[in-house]
Amino acid sequence: MVPGEGPEALGGLPEPDAVVIESGGAELVRAVAARRPGRLVLIARNLAEAADFRQIAETAGYHVDGALLQSAPLTPARADRDRPSFGPADHTLILWGRAG
Repeated sequence: MVPGEGPEALGGLPEPDAVVIESGGAELVRAVAARRPGRLVLIARNLAEAADFRQIAETAGYHVDGALLQSAPLTPARADRDRPSFGPADHTLILWGRAG
């Protein structure tokens, strides 16, 4: 893990074989893809960002796939309902790519 901001944090690092980008936007995805790691994992905040990330990675020669991961806590049964239910849901858009 390298602390820092955006593409500037990449300076001086050896060429990676795999990179996970959790934040940083399209500029960072472009900068990382230009270094050609063998594998990319990209976390998008919304569908528009996921589409942008996919286009950037595919243009850079990656074979890209993705999924929406969703989770919600299971809440216990209460007096007003006889079975457990789900609490508020959260989701993550994840894309992964392998250099082609």
